[in-house]
Amino acid sequence: MPDYDYSTLEVEKAADVVTARIKPFDSPDEAVQGDIHWDLGAFMSDVRGDNDVRVVVVTGARDGTFMVAPRTEVASSELGKKTRNDPKRLWRIFTGVIRFHEAVIALEKPVVARVNGDAIGFGQSVMLASDLIVAREDARIADMHLGLGDVAPYGPPYGIVPGDGGAVYAPLYM
Repeated sequence: MPDYDYSTLEVEKAADVVTARIKPFDSPDEAVQGDIHWDLGAFMSDVRGDNDVRVVVVTGARDGTFMVAPRTEVASSELGKKTRNDPKRLWRIFTGVIRFHEAVIALEKPVVARVNGDAIGFGQSVMLASDLIVAREDARIADMHLGLGDVAPYGPPYGIVPGDGGAVYAPLYM
């Protein structure tokens, strides 16, 4: 059985259900230190190998936030610019995104997204990758990379291409 120890997730196992609670970013430093992309990919891979698990639940650790991108001021800060231009960090993020999507697609166990708040950025990708979605009525769901709506205060202050892989699931639901 894996130890389920990740810097950005709180993991609880009860009987044959494992729940991953995504930790919110409470400071600019936290937004760039941990790597939720890598951790969720590792978590889904670990869960796949744990034969005692029958159901996976992913939710936010704090009510009102499932998972959101770093705040706009973080993306625009010197710290944000420094980390955004770090090739080693970017490689880890992007391979983490790929690892997550490959692992969750291959997972033989149902994944439930308990969307207890906003799912913005990678959060909407995680939600769309799940087999069952249970969401609050007031949850905002958006890919802030596109800059197509008001998802302030999250994401960059400009639009870019769709990010985090969630767009791949859209044709499946159409």
